[in-house]
Order: sequence, then structure tokens, then C-alpha cells
Amino acid sequence: MTSKSRLYWCYAIALGLSASGSAAPAPADVCSSPRSTLELNRCAQQEFEARDRVLNEAYQKVLSQLNTDTQQTTRQKLIKAQRLWIQFRDADCGAQESVYDGGTVHTSVYLGCLRDHTVQRIKDLEPFKWQGG
Repeated sequence: MTSKSRLYWCYAIALGLSASGSAAPAPADVCSSPRSTLELNRCAQQEFEARDRVLNEAYQKVLSQLNTDTQQTTRQKLIKAQRLWIQFRDADCGAQESVYDGGTVHTSVYLGCLRDHTVQRIKDLEPFKWQGG
């Protein structure tokens, strides 16, 4: 199973899709103290997605700052690094999740790992780190 299909599979489980194919986001109060694996997974998915949006904004901001002719090499290296980082993140989280294969916690472990890597990558992309001098 590819990491992308695993994420979609985890996402479907986490949302607990109804027969109509839609599910409402978990209310914030549920996420403060989830009572079931389904609630835990749904909240973990929402938390990861929120962090992923912040990461995408940070990445786009850095890319937009690397816009001069002299910064094109750095820009291309960052694009390559980001693609490789995504591969690493997915592989690492897949490995961590596999420890719990067959258990109910494996989805939460996978999503928590994605979140943790994403939080660190946001720090790695802080704009001041990409300003030459």
C-alpha cells in the first residue's frame, strides 16, 4: 500500500464516513477529551490537516521570497528537498504505524507522526532561515 493510499484509507476511517459519504468534523469539545477510537482518529486527522495547511503556507512564503535570478538554484533545491521530505515523512510514519498493525491505535499513531513531522518542518521553513546574507 502506498503512503498516499494509506493516508486516504486512514482518512476514511478517521472520518467514519456515513452511507451518504459525508461526515461532519468532530466538535472541538469532543477533541478535548475523545472517548472512542473513532473520535481520537477524527481529531488527529483534523489536527494534522490544520498543521499541514500552516506548512503549505510557510513553504509558499519561502518560495515566494526566493524570486531573484541569483536565488533560483536555492529555490530549485528547496523544491527538491520538500519532495524528498514528504517521501521521508510518509515512509517514517508508515514504519512507526506498522508497529501497531492490526491494532486500533495504528491510525492515531500514523496521524500523530505526520503531525509531529509537519510541526518540525514548519520550524525548518521559518523565513529568517532562508534569507541570505
